[in-house]
Amino acid sequence: MRLSAISLQAAVVASLLTVTPALAQSAGPAPSGLRGSIPAADAAAPPASADNPQSPPATSDAAAKSPVAAVDTIETGTAAVVGPVARVAPTNQRVTPEPMVDTSDPPAFVAGNALRRTPDDDPYGAVGIPAGSFTLYPSIDLSTGYTSNATKTAGGSDAAFVIAAPELLIQSDWSRHAATLALRGSYQAFSNGTADLPEAEAIATTRLDLADRWAANFRGAYHYGRESLSDPDLPSGVERAPDVHDFNGSASLSGAFGREVFTVETGAERSLYGDGKSGGMRVSQRDRDNTLYSGRLRVGYEATRTFVPFVEGVLTDRQYDQRKDSSGIVRTSHGDGLRAGFTFDRSPVSSGEIAIGYLREVFEDKALKTLSAFTVDGSLLWSPTELTTITTSLASSINPTTNPASSGSVVYDAGVDLAYAWRSNVTLGAAGGARYERFQGTHQVDWTYRLGFDATWQLSRSAGLKAGYVHEWRQSSDRANDYTDDTVRLDLTVRR
Repeated sequence: MRLSAISLQAAVVASLLTVTPALAQSAGPAPSGLRGSIPAADAAAPPASADNPQSPPATSDAAAKSPVAAVDTIETGTAAVVGPVARVAPTNQRVTPEPMVDTSDPPAFVAGNALRRTPDDDPYGAVGIPAGSFTLYPSIDLSTGYTSNATKTAGGSDAAFVIAAPELLIQSDWSRHAATLALRGSYQAFSNGTADLPEAEAIATTRLDLADRWAANFRGAYHYGRESLSDPDLPSGVERAPDVHDFNGSASLSGAFGREVFTVETGAERSLYGDGKSGGMRVSQRDRDNTLYSGRLRVGYEATRTFVPFVEGVLTDRQYDQRKDSSGIVRTSHGDGLRAGFTFDRSPVSSGEIAIGYLREVFEDKALKTLSAFTVDGSLLWSPTELTTITTSLASSINPTTNPASSGSVVYDAGVDLAYAWRSNVTLGAAGGARYERFQGTHQVDWTYRLGFDATWQLSRSAGLKAGYVHEWRQSSDRANDYTDDTVRLDLTVRR
């Protein structure tokens, strides 16, 4: 009896070791994408027979040629068996891949994923306060520091200072159109008795999405500040600079016909000047009150999706409230200009705009010569790495003046900012700038330079710290306008 059992076991082992080559190859080669995941890819499959009840019956030739039925894996506890097996439930259940998401219908896609968690682009950004279809972002900056020249004038004295600057930003949350309102204020007080510096600003914008690729934009702004004592247009001997109120508004329409793109804009800017003080006496500046009207037309061509060359024409008209200023000169003027340039957008690496052109301003009073200048305007945003951002800007303009010997000044401004994300919540920055101003008639030339460094530490979504240093100096052909200033500052921002 014992010998019979041993003989039977030997027969079973021999049958397991006997393999029919033709049957093992009948399934054909497995797809290359699956072979890498099969641990026993070179093992042959045992035939289906009564001697081997563990194996399922052989499949048909059509099934053997199917990529799905040709190869399957069954975990036996010792090795994976490969062959033309029937579809059976494996011991270890496979993970079914998530179906592809159809984004061809954006509204349906957004609605279907409204409750999904998405990565936060700025984990230290303000959360805001929902208010209907708007979100409110209130904040306040509390600053303290030291400056070596509080008035930014030749011979100015040093002082410590404190600043309180509240802000409220309101943004719409609409599927179409957009609206924003920014309210900002600032009050700076000095320890040495220098006049305080109040400042306020309000900016409202609206965008109306019209037909495809067409939009209407509206902007209104108000700014209140105090003129700097170092301003060349300020009469000599003034101890307290006048307040300045600026109002401006614009409306534009932009769109496209095929590859041709257009922008037409009209705007107005009104400037009102308060009285200065000298020796307790008021110094009127009302002859500087004026309104500047402007119109602009830009026509471009989309050479590619990222490169758009354009030409742009500008017309201006400046009207003064008082026909003649305190020197008896009529400063009403009419201007025009032409620019040509291009815009490009290779986000997220680089984007920007650059243009060169010519500006001219003609005065009604023949005693004032025509003011003209070649212009260079543009901006560039460049991210050479994911952690580094470089921003540059160029601007050209013509400014009016109160000097009876001059028609005005031509101004060129240039600046560059560098930001490096040292940590997810720590940013290191550096900035530099230069301003060139040339006065027609008097040949006075002013160069103003600025260099600075700062570090920003976001403590949380609701608070942040910033420390910085700025060195600023002016070199003028009129040495009385030279000055140097060094400022260190520490800011605490609290936001919601």
